[in-house]
Amino acid sequence: MFLIKPDAFRRMEVGNILKFIEGNLEIIDMEFFRFTPELVDEFYAEHKEKDFYGRLQATMISGFSLAILVQENWEQSHKGLSDMIREKIGIGFNPAENGVHCSDSFDAAIRESDLVFGRHS
Repeated sequence: MFLIKPDAFRRMEVGNILKFIEGNLEIIDMEFFRFTPELVDEFYAEHKEKDFYGRLQATMISGFSLAILVQENWEQSHKGLSDMIREKIGIGFNPAENGVHCSDSFDAAIRESDLVFGRHS
């Protein structure tokens, strides 16, 4: 699962990011939404004790995000793609404001997509 974060919306990079993802992967679903503090806590649970977490949470609740599910082999398609997107559109690697998120494993993709896409059920 990919996530276009609020800071990418503020930088008006959403179109460029979507073009890059569409050029490399098959998109099967998208969800436009806003994070709540509670959803950030669940989604980024592994980062809660890190020094940048407060800034990350503030960024994630500051505006809209776009979650993107893709139909591809995770290992081949996702590895390093978020870094390539950041490099291509000139977004830095600040852990709190880096424009995009990509699940770091198949299990994480399932957990994260369940949180985002399953939250209305």
